[in-house]
Amino acid sequence: MNKKQIVTIPNLLSLLRILLVPLFLWVYLRAETLQEHLAAAGILALSGLTDLLDGLIARHYNMITDLGKLLDPAADKLTQASVIVALTLRYPPVIILLVVFAIKEIAMIAGGLFLLKKKTTVVSSKWFGKVSTAVFYLTMFALIAVPNVPPQAVNMTVLVNVCFLTFSFIKYIPVFFQLKDPKKNGDSLSSEK
Repeated sequence: MNKKQIVTIPNLLSLLRILLVPLFLWVYLRAETLQEHLAAAGILALSGLTDLLDGLIARHYNMITDLGKLLDPAADKLTQASVIVALTLRYPPVIILLVVFAIKEIAMIAGGLFLLKKKTTVVSSKWFGKVSTAVFYLTMFALIAVPNVPPQAVNMTVLVNVCFLTFSFIKYIPVFFQLKDPKKNGDSLSSEK
């Protein structure tokens, strides 16, 4: 892998997303006022925007790299895990989402490692993974932006995200079995968003 394949705008945007994680945690976990909650939500919105931009730029300007195919989903998962853990500390029912997220991600990583061992190419995510990520960002933004969210709204947000995560995971099961066959080499499970 040469330097040109490493230092690309999409890869730098993915790296920025990773760097925004500790900033988000610091701001959100200390937030008490509406302004502080909005600042934390703004950081999450910036993270979501960089996620959208890195994919668009990579595809439009042909800057798709193997590093980017790994860095982008890693940044997504780190961001999502951090948001869910932070919200669990404020809203205990979010632990259900944390458990479902952890099960799904452990299974996805195991499947991705299995495919990598079989030399399956890592490529872009599927539409259902992208939809799940978009729903996550929108609903989590709302929970973070508003202090003292009513329990019913928290429960509804958890339910919506659990449904989308489960749907995305179920849709990836046949993809995994297709990719397990070396004759069929489509999109990789490990790059799901």
